[in-house]
Amino acid sequence: MFGCDADLAKTPWADEIAATSLMPVVDGLNALLDGKSAREAINIELAGYSRNATVEEDELVKACIEFNRSNAVLLGTGSAKIRARPSLALPFKLIPPPPLLMPV
Repeated sequence: MFGCDADLAKTPWADEIAATSLMPVVDGLNALLDGKSAREAINIELAGYSRNATVEEDELVKACIEFNRSNAVLLGTGSAKIRARPSLALPFKLIPPPPLLMPV
């Protein structure tokens, strides 16, 4: 019997089976948010499915990944883009490096 794990529900990629199927989709969405075109994003997603299918050992999971790859469809214009998300300043870029202390 399958139970509901609240932590797993918040982070589905922590589940090995879900991660294998979800990460190509997440990579495609991140590509869109980074300013790639819809065609580039779906190509990234398809490449992720192919990569995951080649290394998957479980035949059922592999079949599901191959099904997802075979049935992925780009609806609309392949050159369509959305406004890219702004880049975030990482904390180490905001703080200057500490001075180097040389022994005398």
